[in-house]
Amino acid sequence: MATSRTMQTATLKSKVRLVGFRFLVAYLVFYILPFPMDSLPFIGEKAEVCWRKFWQLIVPWVGSHILRLSAENSLIAKGIGGSGDTLFEYVRLFCLLALALLATLAWSGLDGRRKNYARLNEWLHVALRYYLAIAMLSYGGIKVLRSQFQFPEPERWFQTYGNSSPMRLLWTFMGFSAPYTFFCGMAEVLSAFLLFFRRTCTLGALVAAAVLSNVVMLNYCYDVPVKIYSTHLLLVTLVLLLPDFQRLSDFFVLNRGCESRKMLPYFKTKQWNRASRIVKSLFIIWSVFVTGRICYENWVTHGDRAPRPDLYGAYEVETFAQDGKLLPPLASDTRRWRRFIVNRNSFTIQHMNDQTDRFQGSPDSAAGTLNLSHGTEKITLSYVRPETDRLILDGKLASGANIHVELRRRELGTLPLLKRGFHWLNEVPFNF
Repeated sequence: MATSRTMQTATLKSKVRLVGFRFLVAYLVFYILPFPMDSLPFIGEKAEVCWRKFWQLIVPWVGSHILRLSAENSLIAKGIGGSGDTLFEYVRLFCLLALALLATLAWSGLDGRRKNYARLNEWLHVALRYYLAIAMLSYGGIKVLRSQFQFPEPERWFQTYGNSSPMRLLWTFMGFSAPYTFFCGMAEVLSAFLLFFRRTCTLGALVAAAVLSNVVMLNYCYDVPVKIYSTHLLLVTLVLLLPDFQRLSDFFVLNRGCESRKMLPYFKTKQWNRASRIVKSLFIIWSVFVTGRICYENWVTHGDRAPRPDLYGAYEVETFAQDGKLLPPLASDTRRWRRFIVNRNSFTIQHMNDQTDRFQGSPDSAAGTLNLSHGTEKITLSYVRPETDRLILDGKLASGANIHVELRRRELGTLPLLKRGFHWLNEVPFNF
């Protein structure tokens, strides 16, 4: 009787495990799509566009008809933006879970007698490790060639901690130190190359798990809107490590010996295995080439190697006149400027009360003008540079007031954060 109960329990656990495997496969396959099509030459961009259009049809309908979300919500309209944690993405996550559940029910009904999915599990791991490898290669590349965490713009040196967002604080911290950013990027690139190969996959997944655990915590703790994506990358990493859980536990925790994992050929014939190695090599070369090219283009267009305008820097206001009237530097005067800052593609006006106005645009050196825009507000200022460190602005504000501003460039290298540098010897902490 006890033996019968034990067998029934074992059978039930096996069935539950198989159902769980089917759900995991369905969910992860739906999530990583359109991979690998989006990584292939010629069809990659089309596959990505088609997949995006599919979700732009499904998500708004589910959001309005099933979840009863307001039709006025931005989610219903487009679902496109710089954030990865929009309501659109959360509803898409709901859709993915529902699709995976339906697929699991259908799969279990049609294939409920199968006892294992060993071969499918192998192919799932192939897809997941290549998906993760390309993601890690991309994120590592934009850190090594600094376009994700660029050196902070002049505006950031005059923004107080309290007036910055948590995400901007993190970006400033990371961008300040090129060696640290390079170190973080190389850890991600290393994990990517280890994941490309089955023999080093476990080591690559361990490196990726360490890196991604930190990334996920940073995203959650500094409110970086990549929480969904980074969490799924960590989930993929844990799935890759799952088959080696017992071996890793024996080696690292229980101080026991462990056998090497048997690696069976993917195909039964030598010709197919040889062909698969050729395809794999071409895919890796293509992925590294495309990712490297994109990272380099980002580096030289909006990363640290991006060109800077001639006026790039921060300028202290020495004289400010509005409608012919000279305004003294009073902290209570919200009209007078304190600083005018020229970033790569934007301008920042800091008023006497430290309130800031940000405008898009860049200097037009040929015309000698600055074209500032913020939404519908547009300001055109003419400028002259009587000396390399001086700037004179004239023009009309959106309010209609005429201004004349004389400024002097602030030498950023004199700021304590920028001039401190590295010291092996510290008799007392330099901490204030």
